[in-house]
Amino acid sequence: MNQKSFRLATLACFAALAVGCQQETAAPAAAPVEPVVEEAQPTPDIVPAANPSTDGAGFDMRAFAGTFGDETTTVELRPDGTYEIVDRDAAGGGEAVMDGTWTVEADDRHIRLDPNTKAEEDRLFAISSDDELQTLDAEGQPASDGRTLSRQQD
Repeated sequence: MNQKSFRLATLACFAALAVGCQQETAAPAAAPVEPVVEEAQPTPDIVPAANPSTDGAGFDMRAFAGTFGDETTTVELRPDGTYEIVDRDAAGGGEAVMDGTWTVEADDRHIRLDPNTKAEEDRLFAISSDDELQTLDAEGQPASDGRTLSRQQD
């Protein structure tokens, strides 16, 4: 083999090695990416938006709203969650008027009157029926006066 042929052969080997080394050091070709298919999850039951006429526990405040009273007290429970209560002093003939918001307790059997003025305390009433409220004390027990406020016809 002559010198010229030897050089060409050597260059060809180096070129082949260089190409081969580059292929080996090059990043391996990425494996084909398989699409990720998520299993279909069961669709949760659709929960309707809270009805503004209820307190969240199913009690329909708008339907229950109305005026309840006896000879000394009148409570107007308004559909928008506000109230007005008028206490009349039977002996002196004076009146005390208070207002605020009313809510139904979690058991759907009690109503709480929350006055706008914090000088007054909350008042509680038991829902005896759709047409009667019983006065309760601060602990939710029947009040000592045992009064019943009946639904007034509008």
